[in-house]
Amino acid sequence: MGTDNDVVEFNNIAHGHAIATQSGTHYNPLCDIVISRCVNGKLLGGCVYQNYTKHSIGIHVSGFTPGWISRDLLWICFHYPFVQLGVEYIFGLCPSFNLKAVEFNRKMGFTEITRIAHVFAEGDMVVFRMHRDECRYLLPMKRNRADG
Repeated sequence: MGTDNDVVEFNNIAHGHAIATQSGTHYNPLCDIVISRCVNGKLLGGCVYQNYTKHSIGIHVSGFTPGWISRDLLWICFHYPFVQLGVEYIFGLCPSFNLKAVEFNRKMGFTEITRIAHVFAEGDMVVFRMHRDECRYLLPMKRNRADG
């Protein structure tokens, strides 16, 4: 991570609520997992995992500032479900009218598998999926000098 004050945290309840709210969902610290990134104590973004089934898990992602995501955060956010939990798939749900989120999911390597009509007054729900073998973030990455 970039500086000594650049921290990736697990299960910070306040971060879980903030990320989930921004993502349009709810966070339950009794059963959901949150991974977040802070710099100098400021929450930059992260992800909330929900609905773990041993075979798959759901993810909600949100960033609060430009440049919020780092290589270390990417690796941790995919290593946790795919390697530590051993899931085969990560699923993400996204409103079709949230074009920024739809594009983000595609750029991250998720594949659109279906759309569910009439979930929202404004449009459909897009269901995204990533298989463990499709995840390019588990491969060793070049780290910038600033990353340590």
